[in-house]
Amino acid sequence: MDLVNSNNGEVVITLKEITDLIGVQHSKAMKKVSKLAEEPSFGVLSKMAITSSELGGRPTETYILNKKQAIAVGAKLNNKLLMKVIDRLEELEKAKSQPRELTRTELALMVIEAEKERERLQLGLSNGLGGC
Repeated sequence: MDLVNSNNGEVVITLKEITDLIGVQHSKAMKKVSKLAEEPSFGVLSKMAITSSELGGRPTETYILNKKQAIAVGAKLNNKLLMKVIDRLEELEKAKSQPRELTRTELALMVIEAEKERERLQLGLSNGLGGC
């Protein structure tokens, strides 16, 4: 599953990805998470529709969880495999924080801009506009 980003740039994960990761039935996990969400400190939950080949290609709802919620859910669903959830969240955070590679077009534009600036400076110096 791909990384999901919330509106504020926080790394989030779907309950479906967690259940796939730790081998728990998604429908049962949805019920447990609904119960967890009754606790005010759990925070607000959002849902999204996903399709999966394992679900027969039909859309199903899943929760979108922030890091704190995901750790709480992992602990509730399967304490033994909680570390898998934490590891995956760390992978998502790391992937988000790494700068993306520039495209060839972006690199070419940077070279052109640098060359224009070099020529501008060179022209200014040859015209006696060096400021010395």
